[in-house]
Parts: sequence; C-alpha cells; structure tokens
Amino acid sequence: MIRYVNTGECILIKSKYTHCDKPFEAYGEAIVQRVRESLTDALKGLLDDNTVQVLLFDTDTLKAEDITEEAATVFLDGWNGDPDEDQVPDFVAQSEAYEAWCEQERIEKGFNARRHYGTYSTVNGSVA
Repeated sequence: MIRYVNTGECILIKSKYTHCDKPFEAYGEAIVQRVRESLTDALKGLLDDNTVQVLLFDTDTLKAEDITEEAATVFLDGWNGDPDEDQVPDFVAQSEAYEAWCEQERIEKGFNARRHYGTYSTVNGSVA
C-alpha cells in the first residue's frame, strides 16, 4: 500500500546526535514538493543512522502520527544490504518490517553455512 502525504501535512524526522560527548536531539522536515506526494518520494535521502523517529504532522489539527515503521519499510525498499552482515540504523533494526525483510531475504538466498553454524565451534558447551 502506498502512503501519500497531502497538503496540510508535513513529515518531521527526529534524529539523535552527540557533540562534545553530549547527546542532543534535532528535528528535520521533509519538504513536500507536490499537493500529494508518496511517502517514498518525500523521505528519499533523509533517513540515516541518526534517525530515531519519523512523525507525520497534520498542521490543521496539530496532531502527529508516528510513521517510523513505514519509514523503515521505505528505507529497506532502497537498501541492498545483507541481513546477517550489514548494519542498519536503530529505527530500522527495531521494526517489524526489518524482521519480515530479513526472513524474506534469507528464504531467497537459501542456506548460509556461516549464518547456520556461526563462527565459533563449541565442544561440550564451551568455545573450542
């Protein structure tokens, strides 16, 4: 299902950064170019490792909806990484969309000895 951002709505992207060992939060806004734009187009290039939450803000009612799960789906649609080797941002790793995506990728790629057996050998419950 394609989600659209309409006139009167804006997307706020909450990010966490550290500067001089002090954490702080910042908000960015996705600029919507058309009257009705898909969520994928609106978020293109705006999601990164510092992203924590994505909100769809309705300027008429002053209410926000958390669309972080949908943003994780948008991130995964354009990502060509390996579920067992590559890191994803925290907001993606904690989503249900990531779990489903990883399962689908593992089914498509088939058996992987490293994933199945791991990198450690165990003998009688201890690492050999």
